[in-house]
Amino acid sequence: MVREAISSQFPAKETKEPEDSLLTVKEAATLLSVTEATIHAWKKNGSILFRRKGRRVYFKRSELLASLKPADMGRHN
Repeated sequence: MVREAISSQFPAKETKEPEDSLLTVKEAATLLSVTEATIHAWKKNGSILFRRKGRRVYFKRSELLASLKPADMGRHN
């Protein structure tokens, strides 16, 4: 009963799609199973897109996953 009253007064916040979430360097490295140094190298050579908020660097999950696809499609072993 209390939960229903609170829920009606404070509706749940809309959450972003997981693909649109911003990831830190550490989270991006974990997602892609690479080191943080590799993420920084890819960022430096333009292989992956990134965003800055102040001095911090973030990556959009959907863009990271999309950046993998062209490289994977070119491999034929």
